[in-house]
Amino acid sequence: MRSRVLRILFIVLAVIASLVQNIVLSPGKLDNIVGIAAAAGGDTLVAQVEGGDLVFRMADKRGVYRQTMKIRQTSGGETSSVADFAVDDSARVYLIRDYADALTQEYLRQDLEVYDLSRWFSKRVAVHPLENEAGVRYKWLSLSSVAVLMGVNGDASELTRAAFDPADLAKKGTPASKGTRTYSIDPAEGIYRAVPASSQVAYATMSGKVYLAAEGAAATEIYPARELRELMYPMFIAPYDGEYVLIGEQESGDISLLNLADGSTSVLQGGSERFTGVSNYAPSDILTASVRDGENYTAVVRNNSTGFYELIVSEAGSYSVVGRLTSGLLFKVLSMLGGTALYFVGLLLLYAFAVAVASQVRGSRTILLKLAFSALPLLAVALVLFGVFSYNAYSDSISGSFQKQVEDEGNLLTALFGTESFNEIEYPYDYTTEGYRYLDQQMRTRAVYTRTAYYEGGRLYTGVDRDLPCFYPFELVLNSEEIRMHREAAFTGETQTGEISDRMGRRVICVTPIGGVEGDTVYLLETSIPSANMDRYTGAYLRNYIIIAAVFLLVIGALLLVVFMRVLGPLVRIKDGLEEFSEGNRRIRLESDTRDELSDIARVFNKMAGDIDVQLYNLRGVSDTYFRFVPQRIFRLLGKDNLGDLQPGSHVQGDYNVLCVNLWLSSDKMPLRAEQELINRFFNIINEISDQYDATLVVDSVNLCSLKVICPKDGEDGVSIALAALAQIDGHNASAALHSRLDVTFLLHRAELYYGICGDEQRYIPAMISQGLEAMTQRLPLIRQLSSRLVVTQDAYATLDSERYYNRFIGFLGDRGQQSRGLYDFYDGSSPEIIRLINDTRLTFDKAMQLYQQKRYYDAKNLFAVVLRENQYDNVARHYIFQCEKKL
Repeated sequence: MRSRVLRILFIVLAVIASLVQNIVLSPGKLDNIVGIAAAAGGDTLVAQVEGGDLVFRMADKRGVYRQTMKIRQTSGGETSSVADFAVDDSARVYLIRDYADALTQEYLRQDLEVYDLSRWFSKRVAVHPLENEAGVRYKWLSLSSVAVLMGVNGDASELTRAAFDPADLAKKGTPASKGTRTYSIDPAEGIYRAVPASSQVAYATMSGKVYLAAEGAAATEIYPARELRELMYPMFIAPYDGEYVLIGEQESGDISLLNLADGSTSVLQGGSERFTGVSNYAPSDILTASVRDGENYTAVVRNNSTGFYELIVSEAGSYSVVGRLTSGLLFKVLSMLGGTALYFVGLLLLYAFAVAVASQVRGSRTILLKLAFSALPLLAVALVLFGVFSYNAYSDSISGSFQKQVEDEGNLLTALFGTESFNEIEYPYDYTTEGYRYLDQQMRTRAVYTRTAYYEGGRLYTGVDRDLPCFYPFELVLNSEEIRMHREAAFTGETQTGEISDRMGRRVICVTPIGGVEGDTVYLLETSIPSANMDRYTGAYLRNYIIIAAVFLLVIGALLLVVFMRVLGPLVRIKDGLEEFSEGNRRIRLESDTRDELSDIARVFNKMAGDIDVQLYNLRGVSDTYFRFVPQRIFRLLGKDNLGDLQPGSHVQGDYNVLCVNLWLSSDKMPLRAEQELINRFFNIINEISDQYDATLVVDSVNLCSLKVICPKDGEDGVSIALAALAQIDGHNASAALHSRLDVTFLLHRAELYYGICGDEQRYIPAMISQGLEAMTQRLPLIRQLSSRLVVTQDAYATLDSERYYNRFIGFLGDRGQQSRGLYDFYDGSSPEIIRLINDTRLTFDKAMQLYQQKRYYDAKNLFAVVLRENQYDNVARHYIFQCEKKL
């Protein structure tokens, strides 16, 4: 019966774990996109980077995929990246794959690989090396009745086009070539994207132009072929037929047919014209596209509200939006079954191991074996846990070292280049200038990967980049984390470091902001190092630790056996005395003729037997009263069960959301009795609501006017407690006399704190230590000047679901710098009329705050004045008007 129940329990746990893995934690958001390829029937092949894998999924126009495959990015000291790929009607994927050294990113080789997504196993069907004597590196792949590979030679002076039969590529062995053509191109312009056009090749340059290349002749510019007055470079280019190519213009957003003969364009769809049935997007939102023909294509757009990407799928002119990828029903069922089976087997093996150890401990006839089988597994677990913690600490240290290295490289390049170098290359038609060539040359010679970006007019644009044209929208990197870091660096003016995974693999990157000369542009310098350099160190550390731990376990195991054998003899007498005491003989006393710890055990037992009745009596008395003075939630916060477990040093330490509550007493003198009642009312409100949320209330002053509430469970608890307290305070103030009203300020801040028991053996005192929280508390009078009753710092704001509340950004605490904190005003507790007025003026207020942060005080003052005219109760706007006047 018991084994049956356990099997059922294991099955349930395995099903739950599989559900969490395949549904809850299953990736579906469109991010870290390597590329897309439009397939037949409205399907799209999407390639993404997930962890250390390149994941390909064939999804329909609803975002449901039934075919998928994974390719390791880093293996055997090599890191692979995808240059281009295409998919045919039989779900075969043709992939140009570049290989580079995992540590240095030095280019090694290039392969054309063919995969069959319809297979269950062994999806790769053929690999063709693309080595050639001319040093051509292929970058683009076009698939129709033939597979066309296009690439450039080392100095980018020639474009090579090679054609193959797709059926030959899907077979092992060397495929037969269907012809190779070579075209002369302008190396100064570079190539961003090339497409075949009959016997010619049309290509978009790195400076945003379109050229037509023919054999035996110089490449000619066909678009725009005139002096640029606005940014009209193509966001994407795709083959259409022998006489036309399809382009998407950046400025207008128009999707147009470009006539290769005369360079004329005809608009297929206007840039501002919304897609039919898709009200959120227009062609001007397209970042990149994969086109089969004029009515069948897939485009990538960015959802500005979520920060992730979405697909616009056109099938015969019918449009649909794909916001996330989900597996098909059969795929989900199979994944669920496979995951459940693996988890079930794992639980069975773990249970079998535990049963084997327990049976040896219980069934052995000697204590020696019991101790050995209980101590050695625990020692092994301790070594594993210690190894995990030490490995994480070492990994963090190595990561910090490499982050410092890329940051130093960024600072070095910043000092080397300066803003003047970047000003020379701000627009695409300046791509061929001396400034661009100088920067490009310098960056390519660095030991780290380097590129630049611009932040101008609230948008990010590409700068010097070996893969992307200058001044294209930076969203082309198709990586939300990288975009976030660049925006954060531009907005805060501070260097941002971190680790990301993208088409080049896992990298430690640093984004260094460089101020623009005009003041409206921020130049951003990105430097990065492959994470494989860190893995080299951490892998060696892990191998050494495993060897040392195994030797240590063997030595300690042998020593423990010797010690256990010496201890077992006197334990028999102690066992007999304990058995008699347990049977009710309270007069039993133990005798010992040794002078070691066992004699101490006998002495302690004898003392305990004499005092046990007194202790029981005292404990009964204490248990009736101590909860009145020390609430149980303090025990739970400290991880203790009762008061007796507390001792100096019992503590918790970590990052917590702490609600600081301050009662401001009137300057008018009031009777002490009335003041006591007012303070008591204030304390009762905060204490009662804190109890409801199982939060820990800490008294910060002897007069109870300053309280702190530690919210250990959920970051949202602090906001909920404050709003509930404000509701009760408003109810009290509505019926109270003016001098008896509660004037309370709430500040929610997230900081590292130490909360525990201090003192000595005579007296225990709960204490809370937090330098960050103390600094914020000291500045509560300054926060009160903003007249906001509930203020949340940016540290706590990041842990909240801010969409649930009415809130707005109200600036920084003090002068903006490393010690400043962004503040957010949560005004849910205000009256409906005040909430309406604040919401009505929200856009004007936010714009005024932006101008204030840019030190445009005159413009900010005028906008704050507009806010105050529409909402005379907005004391925050009034405060900033005075601040602007001081600044001016």
